Amino acid sequence: MADEENKKYDVDILAVIDMQNDFIGGVLKNDTAKKVIPAVVEEIRQWKGTVIATRDTHFKESYADSVEGKLLPFHCEYGTEGWQIESTIMKALQDQCAKIVDKHNFGYINWPKVLFDIDSTDQDAVAALLAGKKVRIRICGTCTDICNMSQLVIFRAWFPNADIELVDGASAASFEDDSPKTRDAAFVIANSMLCKVVPTVYKG
Repeated sequence: MADEENKKYDVDILAVIDMQNDFIGGVLKNDTAKKVIPAVVEEIRQWKGTVIATRDTHFKESYADSVEGKLLPFHCEYGTEGWQIESTIMKALQDQCAKIVDKHNFGYINWPKVLFDIDSTDQDAVAALLAGKKVRIRICGTCTDICNMSQLVIFRAWFPNADIELVDGASAASFEDDSPKTRDAAFVIANSMLCKVVPTVYKG
């Protein structure tokens, strides 16, 4: 089924968002993020297109003065164990020769440069490159209601005609106690952005 779906698309991208140790067992520990690890690994393993992962990246000297730093504990400090992508997910990414990009805010913005080596301000060049092509972007990882949604909105802005999917069962909401509520709210917003919520390929 995954192979058949893949054949429909000229550009097929899996975006794995911030599956780092600090979100799983570290400063911003969330057992929900831990539970989705097998599903995220399976999403990566079964993907036949391009795989890209983001890595939340912060520095002490600038974090405290940021809006995020005033609301959330310092986390994902560059070069620390908490900043590293969880080991089984990292292995799956390496097996797929995935690209990894560091981001310093909720959403990474320079996707045209990373994906197509296009000046990231040139929307006309992106549109021309993708004219007549079927594009899919599938999003999984953490946190569903923060960074995943930020990336979804950015992807929709850059690639207005893409099929964009948010994976239920391979995405973790930001606060464990509120996971069903925050997850469902994120799914409502995804649908309003003309994106699909799809089940994970993981059968465990």
